[in-house]
Amino acid sequence: MANQPASGINPSFFAETWLQNWTANQTINSFGVPSRLQMQAIINQWRAASGGGKLDLTKAPLRLLAIVSRVDLRRTTGGGGGYSGNATGNFLDAGEARFIFGFVLPPGWQLQGGYPPGGAPVINPNGCQALPFSVIFEYRVPKCHCEAVRAWAQNWVDLNNYVPGTAAYNSRLELLTEQFVRANANPARPNGSAIGQVRSNEIALQAPWELREFQLTQFPWSLINETTTADTADDSFNNTPLFANWIQGNIVPAISGPTWDQPVPAVPLFFGGNFQGAHPQAPGPGFFWNAPGLATLGDNWGRHRASLNSCNGCHTGETGTIFVHVDPATPGLPAGLSGFLTGITVNDPAFGAPARTFNDLLRREADIQQVANMECLQFPTVNTAAVTASLQATGQLPSDLFAGAPPTPAEERLSVGVDDMKRVVVLEVH
Repeated sequence: MANQPASGINPSFFAETWLQNWTANQTINSFGVPSRLQMQAIINQWRAASGGGKLDLTKAPLRLLAIVSRVDLRRTTGGGGGYSGNATGNFLDAGEARFIFGFVLPPGWQLQGGYPPGGAPVINPNGCQALPFSVIFEYRVPKCHCEAVRAWAQNWVDLNNYVPGTAAYNSRLELLTEQFVRANANPARPNGSAIGQVRSNEIALQAPWELREFQLTQFPWSLINETTTADTADDSFNNTPLFANWIQGNIVPAISGPTWDQPVPAVPLFFGGNFQGAHPQAPGPGFFWNAPGLATLGDNWGRHRASLNSCNGCHTGETGTIFVHVDPATPGLPAGLSGFLTGITVNDPAFGAPARTFNDLLRREADIQQVANMECLQFPTVNTAAVTASLQATGQLPSDLFAGAPPTPAEERLSVGVDDMKRVVVLEVH
């Protein structure tokens, strides 16, 4: 991600400056983001384990919890990928691929001053203490043509033919992950990295549970900086007339029954002033986003969609989740998964009804199977010179738009997925 040969940024310095985002008070989009000073204890002990000086990345206090394919978050020129708009089948990327890590305290490490409620570590079989602190590295998969996106999905589906942990499985998985984690995986992005964003979710540093987001924000070279969190207003707007205005004026007009699953606008930086937040918190598992004056069925669904889209709503009461979807404090592996992923029915937390059933892994499986089998079409090149001449001479298009056009290599032709034009775009990016 630092790409030192090109950027000159030392990876150890890159990692430490990322962690230092937690150690100082910040202001992001005008909202204060207080420090969580227990992070300094992690930095200090990592440095000591490294022999002093620069952090030794081979001693990073992290354990891998999951590698996740999110083909369902693919973006097209019409939107998609958790942001907005309608799918067109003209791909901008193949969605996301994610590494989920959990912070650990190796033997002899400790945080100072005790642990907040719910923040105590769990002892793993190897002696490390697993902290309730997860970090997700979310990469945008740099594949644009329909055939490339389809092959990407097929390769993930084909992994099902091999036993996890075997050499055959691991080698094929590595071939996939190297396509997005390697240096210069996407030269058009800062540092040449395909990283889209890094997200955190923790209570280990300080109560309550808090989520943050980080991005490479400068081009061509960048450290990783804290930013606003996607699709989440600042917590101060929960249960306010302004949030009701956002729901009724922007979410409700975009959706309709019987499914209520049409694309909705993303939370903007500004709405009646600075609006998008930077450190959403979850004071309890029953938390959800609400607003006064919501009375109709459309209002109900608009509130639900806004709350589900948010970081802290998706991780708590809106989905019946106890803060994490992949549990970083699970002793040993595999990590525990939330009901939102594996299947759960949750009553609407604000109105009591309707009951909504979530099973996101099943939804993602159906989607990746569809992409792996979708039909791709390539469009031939129009003879623009002949078209221009005909319009100038007769005011009409020629009878054959393509006659006489020079041959175009297949990889340069517009390639679209017909089936993807008909999909319902996924908006919840968590």
